[in-house]
Amino acid sequence: MALLTYYLRKAITVCRDEVLVLPSRVAVGLFVVAILSLPLFSSNPYLLRVVVLSCIFAVFAASWDLLCGFTGQPF
Repeated sequence: MALLTYYLRKAITVCRDEVLVLPSRVAVGLFVVAILSLPLFSSNPYLLRVVVLSCIFAVFAASWDLLCGFTGQPF
């Protein structure tokens, strides 16, 4: 039990001191929690579909931005 408590405290310390330092990481974490909890609060299939597709297209846009930025690929 003491070993479990030690590792839990260590994980909380690492999370607080390294992961939650940047505000953007906190914002992304809150966004992920909000998206994952959306089906608990809304049973509207249209809203869930629009949110899921928006998230997928946001990932596509970020991927295209990285592809164009690092490799210089044109349209």
